[in-house]
Formats: sequence, structure tokens, C-alpha cells
Amino acid sequence: MVSGKERICFDSDNDAMEKRIRDVTLKLIGANFNRRNEYWLILEDAQTETGYQKYPVIIDLAFQDDFF
Repeated sequence: MVSGKERICFDSDNDAMEKRIRDVTLKLIGANFNRRNEYWLILEDAQTETGYQKYPVIIDLAFQDDFF
């Protein structure tokens, strides 16, 4: 795991897609990320831990040394 888990509630019943968008900030754990490694953003149900979707992610920290 390279970040903490964030819980987001998607319970909107609005028909307009732009009203159903949620913003999330993920905090990375550690500092040694290789942009050539494969990382994944995984969406799952918090109660059942059932996975719904998995997205490939590239972690490229351009100014890594400035922040750690």
C-alpha cells in the first residue's frame, strides 16, 4: 500500500453527472516511488471489501527532494 485509505460516500440520486462528482486527496506513504513500477487505484465497497474497479496509476514525483 502506497497511500492511506479514503472513505467516500457516493449516495447522490441526482440525474446530473456533474452533481455526482467527489474530490479526494490521497496522501502517499513513503518517498521512494519508481515511475516505471505499476501502481493501482482500487475502488471497493468499505463494508464488504468487494472490489469494483481498478485503475493503473503512474506516480511521478518531479520535485521529490524538495518535500522530504
